[in-house]
Amino acid sequence: MTVERVTPSSLPDWLLGRGRLFVTTTEIAELTGLSGAAVPVHLHRARAANKIVSVTKGGWVPVPLVYRESGAPPPMHYVDYLMRYLGHPYYVGFLSAARIHGASHQVPMVLQIVTPALLRDRRVGAHRLQFVRRSDAASRAVQEHDTDGGPVTISTPETTVLDLVDAPERGAGLDNVGLGGRCAWISPNRCAANRVATRPHGQRGRLRHRPRHTQATDRRR
Repeated sequence: MTVERVTPSSLPDWLLGRGRLFVTTTEIAELTGLSGAAVPVHLHRARAANKIVSVTKGGWVPVPLVYRESGAPPPMHYVDYLMRYLGHPYYVGFLSAARIHGASHQVPMVLQIVTPALLRDRRVGAHRLQFVRRSDAASRAVQEHDTDGGPVTISTPETTVLDLVDAPERGAGLDNVGLGGRCAWISPNRCAANRVATRPHGQRGRLRHRPRHTQATDRRR
């Protein structure tokens, strides 16, 4: 049986046409017939044309035409794929989550991602990703948020408030999220309760906890 090969130059559009928003070097090697070591070299032209971008070692994102001027799609389109590939629990939090919940008065210039792993901040195209290390990130109350790239894990309103109260510098000051030092945009009772309790595993609904991954090592990627 003949295996259909994809040329490196046509790979980004081939992936997008099949709804694939994240791909690994190993997968690219299988699709193109190249060795893993040769993949970055043969993708040079596609990368120079902003058709595909490297978001971590061994992880690539094809860039839709509408985002090629900025060099990459918004991080919310691929952050779930990225964190699953790296093997770390996460949630989008702080000012990034506050904006999704409708509490922020400004558009964040960076996507803030909370994880127990130690990861380097990075710039992908015109976008910045900031990783905030929290050892208990996997036990915080989270929920799913639908994006063009699929569901993304974000902090609940209560978790967002508590994170910003604990580290207001991550929100450029509490006034930016309308908190004023209190839980102004959620029920105060729910906010207080969230300090000591979260919804248990297995309870129905979109509010959930991300289970801890089995990998115990922190990797800087």
